[in-house]
Amino acid sequence: MSWLQDQLHHNPNGLYIEFGSHQYSYSAIDKMAQLYAQSLLRENIQSQDRILIYIPSSIDLIEIIHACFEIGAVAVPISLNLTEIERNVIIETIQPNLIITNWRDHLAISSYSIPVVLIEELPNSSRGCSSAKNNYIQKENDIAAIILTSGTTGIPKAVQLTYGNFETSCANWNGFLQFKSIDQFLCCLPLHHIGGLAVLIRALIYGFSINLITQFKAGIILKAIQSHPVSIISLVPTMLKRVLEFEGGLGALQLLRWILLGGGPSSELLLDTCIKEKLNIVKVYGMTETCSGTVGLKLLDEPQNKLYAGRPFPGAKIWTE
Repeated sequence: MSWLQDQLHHNPNGLYIEFGSHQYSYSAIDKMAQLYAQSLLRENIQSQDRILIYIPSSIDLIEIIHACFEIGAVAVPISLNLTEIERNVIIETIQPNLIITNWRDHLAISSYSIPVVLIEELPNSSRGCSSAKNNYIQKENDIAAIILTSGTTGIPKAVQLTYGNFETSCANWNGFLQFKSIDQFLCCLPLHHIGGLAVLIRALIYGFSINLITQFKAGIILKAIQSHPVSIISLVPTMLKRVLEFEGGLGALQLLRWILLGGGPSSELLLDTCIKEKLNIVKVYGMTETCSGTVGLKLLDEPQNKLYAGRPFPGAKIWTE
């Protein structure tokens, strides 16, 4: 049983995603995911075939990723901000069996010899007299997704992450933060990045909701916290600083159950401000290769260790050379 089917069994009408003024339950996401899954099967996509997804962070992207999970295809979402050189290297490295894009962005990848399908046309291939049979059973060691690193030291590298990688990472985070079904995680990190995709899968496995924001602006973040039941957010230090500087930002952040802070070093001044204002900061460190954060530290519990990256989660070993 897939992660999505498990939630459908327990909570089909539960809120999964808020995006703008729209709300999507598990059953609503599953409806489109199954339609796309049928389309992929009719395109002769097999389990562990690689599907490169070249569309923005959106509900469409979420539904396509879930469609891949349903049939065991490997989801490979990539950023639309890659340069042509970066994109060429990535596609050559991954060798996808199929590329999914949209009308607006398809010209950027029209020159490749790999089959390309437009998401607007994909549902048409699922229509027919009978459904294609999906025999996939999720396996721990199967690759769920290939995610690109941030590329800070050169062209982004492709990292293969298994279903077992995600389940272990999510279980560690649940053990550390104790997710609740009433939690809402404000996700303002792109879904092609491990920071965004990991949030999506944590919510899927543990049954809380996501408030998806596709661009970072302090005012948008503040409004989302004030008008939705947001209880958890993940920010990099620059983002946190901007929200704190925005009128009303501090008060909004003080309402949150957890504020995950990572993606780069935090200044001592910023950390001291967080301690003084009693913000529930969780310092995190991880990489794409570690399937998101693999160490964590609750700042208010250990203010004397504010400059530490965090403590390793179960199963993680860290050493210096």
